[in-house]
Amino acid sequence: MKINWDLTHLYKNDDEWNYSCDELIKKLKILEENTDVFIKNIDTFHEFINLKIEVDELIEKIYCYPKRNLDIDLTLDKYNNMFQKALELYSRIQKINSAFENQIITNSDLVKVYLGNPKLNKYYRYIHLILRKKSHILPKAKIDTYSTYIDNVHKIKGSYQNLFDGEVKFEKALVNGNVIEVNKQNYSDLILDKNQETRKIVFDTYTDAYINVNNILADLYIKKLKNDITVSKLENYDSLLSKKLFELELPNSVVDNLVNSVNKGLAVMHDYTNFKKNIIGLKDFHVYDTTVSICEIPKIELNLEASLDIIKNSLGILGQDYVSLIDKMFEDGWVDVYPKDHKRTMPFTCISYVGVPYILINYNSSINSARTLAHEIGHAINTYYSKKSNAFEYYEFSYFLTEIASKVNEILVNEYMLKTCKNKQEKIYILNNVISALGNSLFGQVMLTEFEHNVINKLLNDEEVSAENLNNLYLDLSKKYNGPSFTYDDNIKYGWSKIPHFFMSDVYYLYQYSIGTAIATNIAYRMLENKNDIVGRYKKFLSFGNSVSIEEALKYIDIDLNNNKYIDDVIDVLKIKIKQIRNLTNYKN
Repeated sequence: MKINWDLTHLYKNDDEWNYSCDELIKKLKILEENTDVFIKNIDTFHEFINLKIEVDELIEKIYCYPKRNLDIDLTLDKYNNMFQKALELYSRIQKINSAFENQIITNSDLVKVYLGNPKLNKYYRYIHLILRKKSHILPKAKIDTYSTYIDNVHKIKGSYQNLFDGEVKFEKALVNGNVIEVNKQNYSDLILDKNQETRKIVFDTYTDAYINVNNILADLYIKKLKNDITVSKLENYDSLLSKKLFELELPNSVVDNLVNSVNKGLAVMHDYTNFKKNIIGLKDFHVYDTTVSICEIPKIELNLEASLDIIKNSLGILGQDYVSLIDKMFEDGWVDVYPKDHKRTMPFTCISYVGVPYILINYNSSINSARTLAHEIGHAINTYYSKKSNAFEYYEFSYFLTEIASKVNEILVNEYMLKTCKNKQEKIYILNNVISALGNSLFGQVMLTEFEHNVINKLLNDEEVSAENLNNLYLDLSKKYNGPSFTYDDNIKYGWSKIPHFFMSDVYYLYQYSIGTAIATNIAYRMLENKNDIVGRYKKFLSFGNSVSIEEALKYIDIDLNNNKYIDDVIDVLKIKIKQIRNLTNYKN
């Protein structure tokens, strides 16, 4: 079993990488010399696209090799220099791609004629996705203005990062007899303390850092949204929501349908909050009490082999071909397993056409580590299936669909562990984790989406938005989503400012977690009930990549985003899980 990455799937050595860079530069020269003339006839058009796709695939390989080396050791200057070279080459390719798209859109009538030629059948959807942007391509007169606003995006993100590098001061507090700084690195561990007063100190101290820069963060967030709105108008979209959903080939109704459906089910999580408050035995239930386990945390140690046994038994429902790929990962060096000095800490899977879908985790023998491994295996096999079934230009699936494969695996692992628990305490602990994770993915992320959606609509309607407005809106939504069992301390209202996605990611990003979780839940439980050959169709779904639209891909597994049944189904699953945990704890209230 290999527990470290084998990067020879990309290049055997650095010299091979350097040779590849030289080859790419030669191809880039040809493309750069022909961006104005490639469209003159069907043959030059076809040759240009073929070469452009070759270049796009090659830069992915050139980029990945130093990047994966840095993931394992961030201190390697040699690979940092190679990575910078890859970025410079990528920048040249972006300019070529921009010129390519502009030529296609400018000459759209001619391109449509070309598309009638069988020679271009392979690229029909690829070119169609460019042509559909025609009404949103900027005229030359607006390009300079557009560039200014795009630069503003980077400046705002830079200001946010600089704020936390300098101005934000995380204070020290007396925690269990020790004076320590409460910061981003240790907060998630400190807030798990069994003592409520300690949790309050940790929460208040951490929140104070955000209160001190509340006006600055509000100003940055409002500037970012106003800037994004201006960009969307320059691109001729009705709204930011229209822009983001157009990019996904989805109707605007998707977000509103999700928010409305989840709002109808809020009583489910209100009920669970009340149960948790009473089972823990707290008179007042604050936001910092939500992290407390309702039972003694069992000591479950799982070495890597034990975790893999659980994962393979859990995912056996997906067939031997799926399970054998897990063995292949550890035979061929797809997974870098254990913590190392200077290694990246956040787990991820490299969704890439070249090499293999490398998984990075930092395994520590916990249940969460087993779940994380199962989660990343879902991403890796999704990538493997898509790569196997598609040419490069169609292999990369939308982020909208990305979390489905990973969440299906998590759910199947959780269900297996629930069936094989050694005692009631373990079962209560795992059930509580399942409910909390599902509740946060569905209700927590939708609450943040509703917050963002409301702020954007206020700005679109030219309403005044200030730090106070943002704080009050967040507090009102907290009350709506968390229900009457909570005690609402005044500093809850600053919670929005702790969400880095609001500053560093595109708008309308977080709702995708909710939809992905809901769809995955629907699929996983249909598998467990052996309904409608869902396993076979699900594995086919994993192979679609971008060869079909999101709606077409989901239709294949009986998910209709215009029908809220899949949201209602996941809320029903939550109800069942809550009933199970009530029965296990003999809770009668």
